Amino acid sequence: MSGPVIDYFSRGGIIRNLFAPLFSGGSTICCPNFDPNLFWDQVEDVQPTWYYASPTMHSMVLEEGRNRVHALERS
Repeated sequence: MSGPVIDYFSRGGIIRNLFAPLFSGGSTICCPNFDPNLFWDQVEDVQPTWYYASPTMHSMVLEEGRNRVHALERS
């Protein structure tokens, strides 16, 4: 299961983050917006195997990961 945190408003976002996982037999998690806390909730609840994000989003995810030790251990 993939969990892209990049938008679906561009061709790259649609192809890379929606079509690629679906056409390869996977699935996609669609969230209403980017929230690092919600990201770690999804890691704990759904256990995605891959995610795609911008460098700024990676930094925010890692920063929140410091507060989510249990989720970080499961990832």
